[in-house]
Amino acid sequence: MARSFGNVRNEVEKWRDLPAMDHSEKLRDLRPLQRQLLSLFEKSKEVGLQEMADHLGMSSRSVYRNLAEWLDSHFINIKNPSKKGRTYSLTMEWEKILREGDSKILGLESSRSKSKDHPGQDR
Repeated sequence: MARSFGNVRNEVEKWRDLPAMDHSEKLRDLRPLQRQLLSLFEKSKEVGLQEMADHLGMSSRSVYRNLAEWLDSHFINIKNPSKKGRTYSLTMEWEKILREGDSKILGLESSRSKSKDHPGQDR
């Protein structure tokens, strides 16, 4: 049993030393609204249309207009297809990038440090 755990530890150490995948090219292809949504999906796996609208500071109708493009580009998926409770999630590819990515690279650190009470001021 000790040998088994030792093998697992060796594998973990081997994988830990590998460099992280560079997703900067893929992130550059995102539109600004999509980049902002990454910070929302970092907090919640599933979000609704109104949550996206609130996060982006726009009307739900404006977000709805962008949804078709985001779905076609495989940025998000429909998680719950019901009419009233429809929710969306990142595709597996973007979920993986979000998990692997450094928040500085993703540009999420600035959205976390902004105060809601005083926009433009750091906490």
